[in-house]
Amino acid sequence: MAHSMMNGLTGPATAEAIMNCVRLMDENKYCYLEIGIYQGCNLSLVASSNPEVECFGVDNFSQKFQEDELTTLTTEQCCQNKIDFFRLNKTKVIKDDFRNFLSSKKLDKQVGVYFFDGPHEFEDQVDGIEVALPYLADEAIVFIDDLRSENVQKSYSFLVEKYKELTPICFTTLPQYGQGQVVLEFKRRQ
Repeated sequence: MAHSMMNGLTGPATAEAIMNCVRLMDENKYCYLEIGIYQGCNLSLVASSNPEVECFGVDNFSQKFQEDELTTLTTEQCCQNKIDFFRLNKTKVIKDDFRNFLSSKKLDKQVGVYFFDGPHEFEDQVDGIEVALPYLADEAIVFIDDLRSENVQKSYSFLVEKYKELTPICFTTLPQYGQGQVVLEFKRRQ
């Protein structure tokens, strides 16, 4: 059962880093927001290790990968199964484009930790951060996934140049998965 629950987990170190950051935030004031949840591996791990924190996962569930052929379940069903299995009552899965969700103003808490693993086109990456900025707590942590993608690298460079509130604090690389992340500290300028 554990193997099927973790199918698709490609970055255990990422999930652990996010879990540790979420643990440090005030669960009464802030929430965790993840864009691009795919099968819900990181979302369910973060939420299960921090059961008092409201967690939101947003995905349009359009992404398909080769491992999807191993199951008859959709990525949305795989995600919901993890949420149900761990009984994550404070976790909400939203099937929507991240832009639509964030522009709808349905998020009623500030985001203390934000993980963006959305589409990899330059504009999508920039939008993924820009539309989230108003929701971030005055001091927040932002994770951007798949830093080895050329578009992600370009958008990351553009964003830190444009927004002095974003400061890189850590880079990770996972050569075995061909990925990498950047962790940014966000401090709102008053």
